[in-house]
Amino acid sequence: MTDRSAKWIYKKSSYDINSDRSLIKNRLQKLHAQAKVALKRRKSVDKNNTKQQDEAQDEAPPEPEPETDLEGTSSPEDTMSGWALDLVERLPTWKVKTRTARASIHECLSPGGKYGDKIDRTESLKGYFDMAMAQNAEDFKQQQAKIFSLYRAASMPSAGANVNESLILATICQEARSAPEGQSTDPRLNEFYRLKGDAEALLRMYKNRTNARWVEDEEWVSPSIVNPRTLLSGSAIGDVHKYNAKRLVSEARLALMLIDDCERIVTAEGKSHSVMTADLWQIIREFWPSKIPQTHRIEGLSTTGRKLLQTAVVLERQYGEGILSHLKLVVAVDNEEEVAFVKELCAWRFFGFHHEHVVIVTVPRFPGFINVPGSDEMKEVRESGMQPAGTGYAMLLLNSPAEGYTISKDCREPNFLPGSVLEWLESCGVTWLLTNMTSDVDRMRTEAYEQIVDLQFIASTLYAEEYQNANMGLEVLQACDTRDIRRHGSLVLSRRSQPQLVCNLKAGDLQTPATYQLIQNGDTEMYMSNRQYLFSVPHLSKILTGPTMFHPEIDVKNSCYAYISFDLADLTTADGARCAGVMSRNQSRKASRDRTFDRQWVYDVVDLLEAQDGDQMFRSMAIRVSQGLNRLGLGVDEGEMAANSLGAVLVVDNDIVSKMAMRLASHLIIKLFDRLNVVTWGPASEKTKHILDGFKDEELDFNQQIVREVVDTGTERSYNAALRQHISTVNGKLLILGVDDLTRMGSFVRHAVKNITDVHILVVKSDSLGKLFRTPDTNHLTVMALLENNPTEMIEWLNQRLKPGRDVLQVARTLAFDKSGLLSVSSRRILANARLCADSRFQIEEKTYGATAIASLPAACAKEQMDILVVSATSGLDLPKHLSEILLAAKTSVLIYRSQATTGRTSSLA
Repeated sequence: MTDRSAKWIYKKSSYDINSDRSLIKNRLQKLHAQAKVALKRRKSVDKNNTKQQDEAQDEAPPEPEPETDLEGTSSPEDTMSGWALDLVERLPTWKVKTRTARASIHECLSPGGKYGDKIDRTESLKGYFDMAMAQNAEDFKQQQAKIFSLYRAASMPSAGANVNESLILATICQEARSAPEGQSTDPRLNEFYRLKGDAEALLRMYKNRTNARWVEDEEWVSPSIVNPRTLLSGSAIGDVHKYNAKRLVSEARLALMLIDDCERIVTAEGKSHSVMTADLWQIIREFWPSKIPQTHRIEGLSTTGRKLLQTAVVLERQYGEGILSHLKLVVAVDNEEEVAFVKELCAWRFFGFHHEHVVIVTVPRFPGFINVPGSDEMKEVRESGMQPAGTGYAMLLLNSPAEGYTISKDCREPNFLPGSVLEWLESCGVTWLLTNMTSDVDRMRTEAYEQIVDLQFIASTLYAEEYQNANMGLEVLQACDTRDIRRHGSLVLSRRSQPQLVCNLKAGDLQTPATYQLIQNGDTEMYMSNRQYLFSVPHLSKILTGPTMFHPEIDVKNSCYAYISFDLADLTTADGARCAGVMSRNQSRKASRDRTFDRQWVYDVVDLLEAQDGDQMFRSMAIRVSQGLNRLGLGVDEGEMAANSLGAVLVVDNDIVSKMAMRLASHLIIKLFDRLNVVTWGPASEKTKHILDGFKDEELDFNQQIVREVVDTGTERSYNAALRQHISTVNGKLLILGVDDLTRMGSFVRHAVKNITDVHILVVKSDSLGKLFRTPDTNHLTVMALLENNPTEMIEWLNQRLKPGRDVLQVARTLAFDKSGLLSVSSRRILANARLCADSRFQIEEKTYGATAIASLPAACAKEQMDILVVSATSGLDLPKHLSEILLAAKTSVLIYRSQATTGRTSSLA
């Protein structure tokens, strides 16, 4: 083994770290021993035998790329003694850091104590299987053993007793399924499939009996539901609880919690993405590339990142900027998504929340279990594939020590809470905990922003606490029919002994004939969970005593492997739980547990993301917290980008009118492939750098849409020649110039308008009366377009440059009337063409004037406070006299649109 092979073994130790600490230790010791042997062999290799060294080097495994960021740093210098063991200490991955810190705290804790139990070892997990299965345990194990025997007989009939059972289970499923079911020519394999199918059916039956047993033992009645509409509408009691709900949030006595419910999106290529950490724009690009909008959007944000960013926006909008520095946030993340989420959290500056107030809880995954022939106990099979422990187990970890951690400000170290998360919340004065699921994206819709931190739901739960002695609230939806209940996977009922309180029965509890009757024979009004809860923190620590408080759900996957999981719904049925059902304010949205995250779901989410990214406050928050640039994949080819993009050139100086021009230009850059080139006259110096640094736009910089350059005229070129060459170099289509006094002879702007006739020119005037400059807090454009001859090309260009719903477009026709005082035929035709060409989303206002343009438009623009007056002139020709007079007289910015429609040439400017 060569030096390269030895170093590869050393480096391998930082990549193959298992979650079990003892396994880490054993593996490192084994790798260290292998490394010592490799180094010993390396020393004994004859230095002159270069040929053999080269051959061995070719066979050695390739060196892995050194991990960076949270996964580790670059590889250390090569050393000899103890290299493999020192590597983990010097270059710990994020996983190793968290395990080491958690283990060090656990070692200091005394056994037992005030905290709830959790599942730490395989033996205790098997015990919960036996507890859950109860009288069905033996029958269940027999069917598992039968399936296992069938697999062994079908794939490895000669396997002896000493064959490793885990290795058999890892391989026989693939071998037994090598032929399609029912199509094998081997009668033994067909018999295998028949017997396996019978055993699987019995296995599912015993599983369903186990899950439903506790439901069948109870007596259920129709639930009593609190309706916020009737409770909070104009009543004194409702006003008191709404006020108390607002105080809970404003005083940070309410904490937020997001729980990863481990939903997955599977693409057409078979790739699986976690809904929690998926960048939905990338998923949309795989399924629906034509649905990618060309307007502003933000990529590089996961679903959870979007929810947190939207939460920050809503909270600041309602309670001011200071709220984010005090509010507490808990995120329960699946073990497999932990590192990805931590990376994003650091990259986006904790989404505006204080880093010491964001607590992460890592939820483990459990292996599958099977009962093999000749054994009376369930055996763990790690090769079966790990499955999520469930949303209930995420809640259980809140009452366990050293399970939650914050991240240092520099994002290098996890800082574990020495006690439980609930203790930390109580020490911070938090009394209520509002929980939601990461896959519930419908709350991010524009019309549902208020439901992210739903004050009506909180106020209704506070009412139930006072009058029903409730200690938790569950948001419910009214079901349309029994199919709705089954699709949704939830049924909300009340125990006969507690008719005012509700219990959430999950889908796995309703799979037997007896439980079917609860749905079929239910009253006309049936309810289901919307998966949003509000918990009293002091009571929650008393309820979360351990896994025994749950009704563990047994599931069977891969034919025979049995898995156990714990659902949050069981908290409503636990000892000491008093749950109030609160009607959701929006019955049209349903956060379905069993919803398929497929191609159609991706299609439905496009409008949601487009509306969210179109929200100015959301974009501003994203820019504020981002530590990088918008990671965009445009989704269009270069030809389409060149044909539809706007290359704008803005000439600036250190004056006020240049600032006005910059503000106006930023409103015209509305597509992601538009570019704004800000230039000043050179040569380059500290002065020119200072001038250009004064023209920044957070959003354009974030989207990489702005370039700042110096144009040097040199000794032989005029300003106009240098500017024309620069416009051609950057493929500019719009020239933007600011001017203080256009009437002054020798003005550069007047020379540019006269000599540059092949691109559109926007002249921004310092005396403009436009609303954008004169009215505070105005964030839209008001534009008037003068209609002369054929306006089609100009109106279509304005469609691309103005934003429907934000900007106002007026079209004006002068000399519009005939001798009888009626609208002339030509005016009607031109106005009709303008309406047909305009984007249907614009509410176009038509203005008609009997006088000439110079007599009508300057006064009209001043009265209407127009930001831009658009006039059209033929490309390559001098500006007509009447348009030159309008340019001088109008107290507004004037856009000279250079039309090519009348020249017979193909337009490159539209």
